[in-house]
Amino acid sequence: MLSLLAWGLGYFGQPHILVRFMAIGDVKGMNVARKICMSWMVVSLVGAFAVGITGAMYYSGANHNFDNEMIFLELAKGLFPTWIAAILIAAVLSAVMSSVAAQLLASSSALTEDVAHFFDIKLTEKSQVLLGRLAVVVVSLVAMIFASNPQSTILSIVGHAWAGMGAAFGPVVLFSLFWRRCSAHGAIACMIVGAAVVLGWIAAHSAWPNSTLFSLYEIIPAFLLASITLVVVSLKGEQPNEKTLHHFDEVNEHCKKLHLQQQK
Repeated sequence: MLSLLAWGLGYFGQPHILVRFMAIGDVKGMNVARKICMSWMVVSLVGAFAVGITGAMYYSGANHNFDNEMIFLELAKGLFPTWIAAILIAAVLSAVMSSVAAQLLASSSALTEDVAHFFDIKLTEKSQVLLGRLAVVVVSLVAMIFASNPQSTILSIVGHAWAGMGAAFGPVVLFSLFWRRCSAHGAIACMIVGAAVVLGWIAAHSAWPNSTLFSLYEIIPAFLLASITLVVVSLKGEQPNEKTLHHFDEVNEHCKKLHLQQQK
């Protein structure tokens, strides 16, 4: 139960989700965006749950030779005429392609923008395009390597990636929004510890698959240790500069005013 509930922690560290909110032009639109996002998530997750339960009941006791993760496609073929099943399968493929494209673009943009900014390199427009295309190729190859393992499942791959990004970036997002003392060194240490704990926990579970401790979803210990690391390093290190503190206070005050206006 703890492992299933802990999937919610991963949302705070998903760049492809957070970037949707960052793209909103007016902060007043956040309230509408929140309602739309949460409404759609409820519909989609209830739908996914219903498909799983329906598939388990429909094929209960039957000898089927397909992967359980293909239950939607099997139900489409088993319950609908061929032309409707084709539309449903095409919808799944379009959703997959849309997610792949979004992930590749987000990864390419992050590598191109952040690497150049980190090393203080001024790239020409042509160089940025070339680096972006190279990043797409590299990320695609890495994804192909992960997907080539016949023992892995879609859920396990997504679960590990979800935990890695959630534990590495989630605490940074939350603490930087709500804690004035959060520092850059604390954020960097948090990301390193979060990612390292996730990888170590996965390796430990592979080495001891019957262990009750390591069967716990890796985002729980990783998120906790990353948060502790961020707090300790931030308190032990230097305080954020005045410009950062002023910006934090300014944004915080603006958010309070918007909240009061919404209540009225």
